[in-house]
Amino acid sequence: DGLPQAIGCADWRWVTFDELDAYPFPVTDQKIIAALAAEMDTRIDPDASHDPGQKSGIT
Repeated sequence: DGLPQAIGCADWRWVTFDELDAYPFPVTDQKIIAALAAEMDTRIDPDASHDPGQKSGIT
């Protein structure tokens, strides 16, 4: 029916990417999270916050 279900896990919840460190993950999932974090870091332009004409830090 399109609703998330806890299948093969005790619990689930929606969290932001920044909140993931608060939860334990198996090693394989930790590697996936690290790869996603690295990908996100390459897309963030640290100078964008200093440019009022730019709407986001994502390049």
